[in-house]
Amino acid sequence: MVNESSFCVAGYVATVPAPGTTLSGVPTLQMRVAWTPRKRDRGTGNWADEPVCFATVKCYRKLAENALMSVHKGEPVLVTGSLRIREYDAKDGSRRTNVDVIATSIGHDLTRGVASFRRLPKAAETVSVDDADDQPEWAKSALARASGQVQDEVTVAAEESGELSEETAGEPVAAPF
Repeated sequence: MVNESSFCVAGYVATVPAPGTTLSGVPTLQMRVAWTPRKRDRGTGNWADEPVCFATVKCYRKLAENALMSVHKGEPVLVTGSLRIREYDAKDGSRRTNVDVIATSIGHDLTRGVASFRRLPKAAETVSVDDADDQPEWAKSALARASGQVQDEVTVAAEESGELSEETAGEPVAAPF
């Protein structure tokens, strides 16, 4: 896009990701990401933390569904997207500024740990999750897939072909892609 800001930040998920839905039924996910800039004191040579920065990250469609299953509070992430700055009047009457990132991609920061990637099947079965009654239907389905209540196409295909026996039932199955 023309004149579109691009923003990338490495930080930590500061809030529990909150799923939602737009009026037209598009899945959404919102969370806050925090990072702490550091600078070096030239006099002492020591590093010092500056004030913590926060941004509200908004995800839509498939990114929202996948992020709900993959990203949790406290985890290190890399977020890329478009930067939006909003000014608003707070309840106390003061003028405030909010930084929003409309995410185009999110991933775990592998300099701070390890992660595992799993491709989801295109058409996933919808299963409700008992403790998520207040969640949108798309979020219930995503949580069910993440918790293993729904088998993916790879596992089902392996069971049908006889490649998945009782001895290998707990082992991961290689994806055919």
